[in-house]
Amino acid sequence: MTESLTWMPAWQIRDLIGKQEISPVEVTDHFLGRNPTVTIGPLARDLRDAAITLQAMAGPAGRDFDCMQNDPPDCVTGLDAGIGGMRFAWTDDYGLTEMYAFEQSPRVIQAIRGVAMSLADLGAEIDSVDETWEDFWDGYVATNYLFGGGPTGTMEPPKREQWISAMDVRQRNWTKFRSVLRDHDVILSATAQIVAPTIEDWADYWVGKGPMPFPHGTFAPHYTSHTHMFNWLGFPAVSVPAGFLDANPRDEQPPVS
Repeated sequence: MTESLTWMPAWQIRDLIGKQEISPVEVTDHFLGRNPTVTIGPLARDLRDAAITLQAMAGPAGRDFDCMQNDPPDCVTGLDAGIGGMRFAWTDDYGLTEMYAFEQSPRVIQAIRGVAMSLADLGAEIDSVDETWEDFWDGYVATNYLFGGGPTGTMEPPKREQWISAMDVRQRNWTKFRSVLRDHDVILSATAQIVAPTIEDWADYWVGKGPMPFPHGTFAPHYTSHTHMFNWLGFPAVSVPAGFLDANPRDEQPPVS
């Protein structure tokens, strides 16, 4: 089996900021639960299939309490126009994800960076940005409780100061994204800085048996280190394949992503 399939660059699409395609809900006997940090989107092998599916999902609907009421942009028209003239911003780690890195992370990021930079061959202009965002995890946990996600483990209900602090961190990170996207069309990064684990390793990580101590006592922010802020902020993102890391063509088993 190949050691790993690299995870993919997350594409932050500026023109779609604020679009909420479908709000995930949980219907119980007592309430209609919702989590604003969970996002839903199409999973497809082909970009055009993804765009068509997204078009069907997007837009207002009478059963959706949180959708925007205006008609969505056309997700399909313009797919063949290419990326010539677009400005992309690349970040290795958002200035913060090293705290969640595994031993393999520098190699993963280097491999994906190489693929991202090759987009310049298609006419895009790519800048490396050195913005430093703030750690998202404590703020996410506090707001998740606020919106009905409930406590995590033995967590006590957040105090008022924790809620205020969480919203302040969210605002500052949101402002940094807006600042970068003021001059760029897309932000590129890895989707995850770890290789796709085996089923056995995945199970071990969730019970704390990782290759390193987990700063927050959970594996969650490690595998979502580069994407969790997009969920927390409600920003859309697209993940695309970036190839293999240490691939061996003689391997018989398919990689797992």
